[in-house]
Formats: sequence, C-alpha cells, structure tokens
Amino acid sequence: IARESLIDELEGQRRQLTILLLSNVTEQEHLPATIQDWERQQTAIIARWAQLIHELKATPAIDFSMLYTALRELLDLVQATRH
Repeated sequence: IARESLIDELEGQRRQLTILLLSNVTEQEHLPATIQDWERQQTAIIARWAQLIHELKATPAIDFSMLYTALRELLDLVQATRH
C-alpha cells in the first residue's frame, strides 16, 4: 500500500507540473522557450531535485523515508512553479 501511495503521489505531482508548464504555452512552437524560462526561474530547486535523484540512484538500499523526501522536493518544485 505504501509503495502504491508513493507511485500515485509521484504521478500526481508530475501531472500537476506538466499542467502548470503547458498552461503557459499559447502555441506549440513556444514550448521550448517556456521550458527554458521555467528552468531559469527554478534553477536552484531543479538542481536540488537532480542531486537528490542522483543520490537515490547511487544508494544500494532505498527506504520509504528517502522516497518521501524526494516527493517532498518535487512538491516544492511544483509549488514554486505555481507561484
């Protein structure tokens, strides 16, 4: 149940982030520019997220607390994107 809950939360946060990014795109050719702008605005949080994912991949035994921490970082990115 805990694993399924984590997967659901991950998918929900990814979906929310995608919706937020796409809501700023008026035409398909503007998508790359929108993503580049978002990356510039969220550089620190994206770097923190990328570092956390790198550390998780390097860890031989990942536990649920580590995954919850990663989800929290993703939530922070979604919330920063929203504002």
